[in-house]
Amino acid sequence: MGTAAPFGLCGWTVSADTRPKGEIMSPYYPAVYPDNEDCFYTLSGRPGQRIKLEFTDFDMYYGGDQ
Repeated sequence: MGTAAPFGLCGWTVSADTRPKGEIMSPYYPAVYPDNEDCFYTLSGRPGQRIKLEFTDFDMYYGGDQ
């Protein structure tokens, strides 16, 4: 996937210099995220380079009335 964030954070940095092509996904896929979990991805390309994201599975869970 990329370089993991420091201990205690849920995130990765993906650089075109080391990984020009690949996949990123939730660390819990296909399960749901735990409550209050925030994960991030930093995608870094070369100057002038475009980054293309293609979603093959995307779901926003709605738990009903609060």
